Amino acid sequence: MGIAIDKGFIKDVNQKVYSFFSGYRVSNNDNGRQDMTIKNLLEMKSGFDCNEWTDDGKDCEDNMVKTADWVKFSLNLPMKNKPGTVWAYTSCNPMIISGIISNATHLSIMGFAKKYLFAPMGITNYKWPLVLFIFSPQIWLILVKWLTTWASGRAKGLFRLHGSKNQPRGLYLFLIFRL
Repeated sequence: MGIAIDKGFIKDVNQKVYSFFSGYRVSNNDNGRQDMTIKNLLEMKSGFDCNEWTDDGKDCEDNMVKTADWVKFSLNLPMKNKPGTVWAYTSCNPMIISGIISNATHLSIMGFAKKYLFAPMGITNYKWPLVLFIFSPQIWLILVKWLTTWASGRAKGLFRLHGSKNQPRGLYLFLIFRL
């Protein structure tokens, strides 16, 4: 998301989520759904009636993977809370983020990552499963390579000098670890 904002495809994290999906028909507008922002998704405060983090939470991922369009499934989830108010982990949030990036850039999420993340760092040998998931076990190798590159100061074009040799240029990684 940070790269998409840095490149001007997306204005900022305060943009409304559903403004990126004009072609999608949302089945309901309950509990402030239209007010949900990208920031709410990144912070895991979407308000959806899903919580994969706790044993007693509603796990929407199992139902999502059975559908043909994971983004559409996620956009139509029932709401439990007003967006921005309650933290609840759901794999549906990164799914919507991938849809936002794809719609804003007119690239698949894998095409976007290849062009704007991997290629500038010289990463050409990577695997990403051919599914819609934005975060997957295979992506950890990529993150380790990115962190190694960042730490050694060889991330060409992704950093600029501002007193610190490796200060990020609008690039922030939001990582959610599911144990």
